[in-house]
Formats: sequence, structure tokens, C-alpha cells
Amino acid sequence: MDTVKIFVKNDCPRCPVAKKLYDELASRLGSSGVTVEKWSVDETEGLVEAAMHMVLTTPTVLVFDGEENKVADWRTVVPSPDEVIEALNIAGGEHAPVP
Repeated sequence: MDTVKIFVKNDCPRCPVAKKLYDELASRLGSSGVTVEKWSVDETEGLVEAAMHMVLTTPTVLVFDGEENKVADWRTVVPSPDEVIEALNIAGGEHAPVP
């Protein structure tokens, strides 16, 4: 299953936009089979997840295909929802095509 992981931090000035991206993607992709995750690096679990993916800055948005290969990433910038969806469609994973 394709996955979008969004990493944020409480005192990050750009992270409110990343949190809005999470909300929009979760709403738009909910029935498509794509998993959308938001991780806070202020919490231990989020910090561990960030370390696994070498996330050193926030916000960071990572897109993985169904085989857990990273197919797109944005670091310190927040992509538009359409840019993320385009990356998912290019990856061509096991999700339904996203409009």
C-alpha cells in the first residue's frame, strides 16, 4: 500500500501548512487505499520514525510505493496536495487512481 508520511514539529514555522496538507490528503485519499501519516518529531515515536527515514528537518513529506521505496520527498518545503497525488499516480501503486 502506498504511504505518505508528513513530519512536523511544534515550533516549526512552516509546519502549520504541512498539518493542513495532512488534513486535506487524509480527506481526499481516505477511500483510495493510500495511507497518510502525520508524525511529530516532538514525540518519541515520531523521532524514531524520522530517524529511520533520515528526516533531519521539518516539515518533511515523503511518498512511498507499496514496496516501501521512496518515490518522492520534500524537505523544508510543503508540496501542494496535487503534487503529492501526482507522485502517487506516477508510482502506480496498489491504490485506486486518485483524481
